[in-house]
Amino acid sequence: MLISDAGCVYAFGKDSFGEAEYGVQGSNLVTTPQPVESLKDIYVVQAAIGNFFTAVLSREGRVYTFSWGNEAKLGHSTEPSDLEPHPLLGPLENVPVVQIAAGYCYLLALACQPSGMSVYSVGCGLGGKLGHGSRTDERYPRLIEQFRTLNLQPMVVAAGAWHAAVVGRDGRVCTWGWGRYGCLGHGNEECESVPKVVESLSKIKAVHVATGDYTTFVVSADGDVYSFGCGESSSLGHSTAIEGQANRHANVLSPELVTSLKASKRGLFRSVSPTPSIGMHIHLLSQIPGTSMHSVPGTRGS
Repeated sequence: MLISDAGCVYAFGKDSFGEAEYGVQGSNLVTTPQPVESLKDIYVVQAAIGNFFTAVLSREGRVYTFSWGNEAKLGHSTEPSDLEPHPLLGPLENVPVVQIAAGYCYLLALACQPSGMSVYSVGCGLGGKLGHGSRTDERYPRLIEQFRTLNLQPMVVAAGAWHAAVVGRDGRVCTWGWGRYGCLGHGNEECESVPKVVESLSKIKAVHVATGDYTTFVVSADGDVYSFGCGESSSLGHSTAIEGQANRHANVLSPELVTSLKASKRGLFRSVSPTPSIGMHIHLLSQIPGTSMHSVPGTRGS
């Protein structure tokens, strides 16, 4: 998907999981960006694609979802071919949202409340990725209470396929969900069903976080990039090749500085965008782009 400065949404690709609204699921391939007609009356500022659904955020801070299916996973019932966006019901109906992030069948929403910023989650709870201390699905958005316990005010949210991450106002990083390959950065592969501070990043102040299927990238205020998780296909940017296996790289269980970027002297990195697959590539921006149209990351689709 692409979003223009005028708030218009364009979609292209194959609608194999219902993310695009053209035709029956999996039956149509859109090769050039086409306007999403069902969103023409909504000024969209962000969109997120998660398997089986798409979510968009309006200029007014309201979240809309569509093409999930008929199991009422996101606060409303739709048919698999439903083309109309529906407001996300429940606690967020009258709370402005400033950012959304989508993973495998779940959605995170960063909301602005009088008491400060907060994160809500909804959808599939497998692996504990909703952050509520269980693996239970949530039909309606539910506040992640753990941030109050940690005295952390979330400022950036990221949703991987099976794990999630947040950067706090104070620069701390929290991760939770399925910890396979060390993607949570806690030195092991254990699952965490509530947000947990990544202690090995305590000496840096983070400003941005991005998550892939099993990888996590953190950008510090100094412009350094740290990565951890699945090292397949050199996806983390470290020289960690397994002896005798040129294309195999070790997994990284705790955050490590991507030294090749620090030595590159290409300026300060502010953003990271991993592609959603186990064998990943990452795109890094040395400054915040000011383009007239930006792309939307997601776990499937374009």
